[in-house]
Amino acid sequence: MGKRELGLILGFIVAGVVIWQVTAPKAEGPGFSFGQWLSEARREIGGRKASADVTTTPSIPLDASINELRLTLSGDISIVGEDRADVAAELRVTSNGFDDAEARKLASETGLKVSKFADSVVVAWQFPDPGRQQPTLKLRVPARLRVQIDGRGNVDISGVAAVMLARPSGSVTLTSVAGIIKGESRAGELSIDGAAALDLSAVGGESSVKNVRGDLRLTARAGQVRIGKTAGRVTMTGTDTRIRVDGVEGPLRAEMVEGDLELRDVAASIEIDARATPVTIGWRRAADAKIQTRDGALELVLPKDAATYSLDVRASGGELRVPDSLRKTTEGGDTVVIKTGGPNTQPIFVRGVAAPITIR
Repeated sequence: MGKRELGLILGFIVAGVVIWQVTAPKAEGPGFSFGQWLSEARREIGGRKASADVTTTPSIPLDASINELRLTLSGDISIVGEDRADVAAELRVTSNGFDDAEARKLASETGLKVSKFADSVVVAWQFPDPGRQQPTLKLRVPARLRVQIDGRGNVDISGVAAVMLARPSGSVTLTSVAGIIKGESRAGELSIDGAAALDLSAVGGESSVKNVRGDLRLTARAGQVRIGKTAGRVTMTGTDTRIRVDGVEGPLRAEMVEGDLELRDVAASIEIDARATPVTIGWRRAADAKIQTRDGALELVLPKDAATYSLDVRASGGELRVPDSLRKTTEGGDTVVIKTGGPNTQPIFVRGVAAPITIR
């Protein structure tokens, strides 16, 4: 069909609508208005180009029976725990609209849906149907509360009793949490600085953890994790994950598959089981170690004081490179390095299969 034929068809349609509008009998009620229809069509084509900001202070009821705040929210969220009994909320909403009046109306209609479940207060968004709203919520809450968070966006939480991560995605920052942080983080950026303990499952994204005072348990898949200063026991399981640990003071156990593991400034006992995973370990001071690796390179930077440790390294099917101070021998098909020590030295055992091992 050519442009001329299409133009004729559209002309007939418009003419028919105009004739019907003029000749049709009046009906009760508003009826159909071609002018109104045309005006609405122009508004839709033009789009909601206006914008307005509205700030409100919604109420979140709280009493002594409430111990947890659950947030099912997306957007920018800030939560600060304080020595207080109530919740102070500030909600800022940016909305679009066909004009300034509609944009402001839609922003004003955006609010919080608050309900109670057992000892928890549950908070969710309540949006109007038309337009697009971008909310920012700031909460000052009693420090005694636990906080559970899910949704997508930027979340900053500090000074609360404990935090539960219910698969949030986006950027999450947790600071100075009095109790445990636990749950699952997905495909975002997670930063933790200060907690009594940590039990975390991290899927994708980048995670940074430091200043955990107690035990740390981590399950990671397809992402990057960096662990800084911690005082308790560290237990890690990683698949297709790059993990770097700096200055852990407590004992550490790690199981890695098809990832990358780097331990720096080791000062406590370690137990490593790695497959298809390059591993690098450097000691700040001697500590007992059991290291097994298969199909992945291993690099060891031994403690500076040779009198503080003994060494038992056996490599099968992989090259073993050692400094001149150590002597290699052969037992069966294995290449072996043995360094003895006194009764108070810390033993380091290494077993490698099809894994090149470098000792410095």
